Amino acid sequence: MQRHGVTYILATDQTEFEEVEHRLVAVIVVFGIIAVMAAILMAWLLGGTVVRPVRKLAREVQRCASEKEFRPLSVEVINDEVGYLAKTCEESLRKLHETVQSERFFASDLSHEFRTHLSVVSTTAELMREIGDLTPQQERQLAKITLAAERMQRLIHVLLALARDKDVKAADNDIKYLPDIAREIQEEDEPEAHQKGIRLVIDDQSGTPPPRLSDSFASCVLSNLVRNAVRNSTRGTITITLEPTRFSVSDEGCGIPKDEMEKIFLPFTRGKLSHGQGHGIGLSLVSRICTRMGWKIAVESEEGKGSLFTITFAEKKTPF
Repeated sequence: MQRHGVTYILATDQTEFEEVEHRLVAVIVVFGIIAVMAAILMAWLLGGTVVRPVRKLAREVQRCASEKEFRPLSVEVINDEVGYLAKTCEESLRKLHETVQSERFFASDLSHEFRTHLSVVSTTAELMREIGDLTPQQERQLAKITLAAERMQRLIHVLLALARDKDVKAADNDIKYLPDIAREIQEEDEPEAHQKGIRLVIDDQSGTPPPRLSDSFASCVLSNLVRNAVRNSTRGTITITLEPTRFSVSDEGCGIPKDEMEKIFLPFTRGKLSHGQGHGIGLSLVSRICTRMGWKIAVESEEGKGSLFTITFAEKKTPF
């Protein structure tokens, strides 16, 4: 400001004000950090309080699911969302255990009844053979009856093994060379193939000595693949190829459309080009056996030209 030619300047010391301002900013920052940390701590504590019962419930569900006998969940049930979830899980697990137990009893009872009647069939056929005075045709028919009864016994063993929750182990008397298993399947299914004008041949490349497999499981897989090929073919040749680490079944039938390839191993599934009176169970059973035995199954098919099913049972040539 100027007055009478003299310039006046008003100066104020801002040091104290700036110090107060800096302290205020520091206080705000510190309180902000404390507030954020307090919020994180509260969220962690509240989250632990909320999640802890859920984690405990998850552990109890895993424990209950791994046990063969059902035991109620040992968690404190409170009338809230977690309590409702616990009640629902416990009820679902109880029903699941009851269903599994019922199926096991059914499989055991059914196998017992089947085996009893199959024993009668086998014994009767053996007695008729001992009586003698049978024509060659009657001998062949008795041999078919005996073979069918043996196949049913093995199939019951397979179904029981699949129904039970335990590792599958083949008995010593159930181990056979793969070519012998294939020849029995050929003998069993050749009459039906012959009636349709189809050749059923074996291409044995299994080497010496040939691989040894469980007769029950291998024959069930191979017979289902061969029977499926016979039913879905009207011409040509069905070839059973035996190799040191795998076997395959190829046909010249109707083939499988590309949009059905992912569904063929589902139970009760039949393709739109399928022939015969099947119920869509055979390939599903093959898939279940391969999964249980650790075998690998591969499918190649072209609509109108045929299919190739390959079962790999070992990475290298070893006994079963």
